[in-house]
Amino acid sequence: MSRKVAHNVLWNVTGTLASLAVGLIALPVLLHAMGAARLGIFTLALGLIGFSGLLDLGLGRALTQTVSSALGSGRPQAAVAALVWHVLGLLAGLGSAAFAWELATKHRLGKLGLPGLTLQRYESLLAADGFAPLAITTGHTLLAGSYT
Repeated sequence: MSRKVAHNVLWNVTGTLASLAVGLIALPVLLHAMGAARLGIFTLALGLIGFSGLLDLGLGRALTQTVSSALGSGRPQAAVAALVWHVLGLLAGLGSAAFAWELATKHRLGKLGLPGLTLQRYESLLAADGFAPLAITTGHTLLAGSYT
């Protein structure tokens, strides 16, 4: 193993251990500040965010490296921006396809709830949670659409 690889491995391990140490120190503080239930939800959310990073198929890191190289070599920013938008479009397309697959699977298995039942109970669900419906009219939407 070359000296440079060993040096980079050492930094990588050091960063991982530092992250672990900060997490261990922060855990009691977060537990005290948030409570067990909220900390559990927070931990689940962090896990989902971390898991979603796997689903980008490495495109996020590849895009970061490509943008850095392109900007460092003097490529025009417009060309780099076009590349970024293409990759973001690709990720949105992959995410939409995965979402459509999930919906189709849930529908096939009969686990997709009927929206009609929720819509019929919409007013009572709002009231039960202490919410009041907003009196938004077509005029409001036309007015909001005129602000550009």
